[in-house]
Amino acid sequence: MDPNDLFGDRLRTDPARTRAARAAWVRGGAEACACTSCRAWCEHRDEWITDELRALLDGFGVDPAFDSGVRPLEEDEGTGFELLYHLVGSLQAEADDELAADEDELPQGVFELRARAGRELAPLDWPDGDESIELTVLLETDEWAEPTS
Repeated sequence: MDPNDLFGDRLRTDPARTRAARAAWVRGGAEACACTSCRAWCEHRDEWITDELRALLDGFGVDPAFDSGVRPLEEDEGTGFELLYHLVGSLQAEADDELAADEDELPQGVFELRARAGRELAPLDWPDGDESIELTVLLETDEWAEPTS
């Protein structure tokens, strides 16, 4: 499945340009953070990201290790993480609109996938203007795991 299809014809990403824009990064946002939640995410990311989600992110040109931000879900949201990735592409929506993917089309473990134009949490060198898209993934994990280091 083309990941762009999750949002109908309103989202068109450029995986090659997304990879190129990210090529200069040394690490993702969670790896740059020293908090317990980010350390836990980095340590357990490979077991929490399913093959299906990994393939979806790859289709967008995203390496799961190069997030722009990660936060643990609040207690009323469940157990898991909110992941933020930046993409290069175009979004057919009003400036403040956020597109949500159909729940029936989401990879296992993902209970919400949203896209919106923006670059608030993007690195300074990220492409500016209409080509910057924020992709938010709400990922459910079976349990919380403390980092060992």
